Amino acid sequence: MSDPTKQVIKTGEVLPVAPAPSNKIQLGAPNQIDTTGLTEQQVQQLRLKYAEGMIALNQKAQELQMDVAAMNAGLNTMASTVKEVSEAGDAVTITNVQKNALGQTEVIMGNTETAMKGRISRAQRGDKDRTLWYVIIAAVVIIVAFMAFAK
Repeated sequence: MSDPTKQVIKTGEVLPVAPAPSNKIQLGAPNQIDTTGLTEQQVQQLRLKYAEGMIALNQKAQELQMDVAAMNAGLNTMASTVKEVSEAGDAVTITNVQKNALGQTEVIMGNTETAMKGRISRAQRGDKDRTLWYVIIAAVVIIVAFMAFAK
């Protein structure tokens, strides 16, 4: 196989050769895939997959931007409400737990002792309170243990 970048001599004349199509797919700054040895169809499939991946990535970035904007708007609303209520001389505590693509965000704002502690309770987080179950299980264990020792 001859080198396509070299000139070909025909009947004593030197002719420039058109550059061959690139054997690399540009993936973004400096990443490339060497496509040497692949058929044109395989190269096109790789380009299609890359384009689909970029579309999905851009879509995810837009979704994250919308989540950030929504969270920012919510926080601003809560902060202004806390400010207004505090300025009116009333006590206020606002809690919010939000799960989205960014993860879980827990916010507590206000001018009360609860807000100043900065701890959101399990109930405020939306966790189920299983205390009653723990008490029942402990009672059953105590009764069974008492019956075992009584024999």
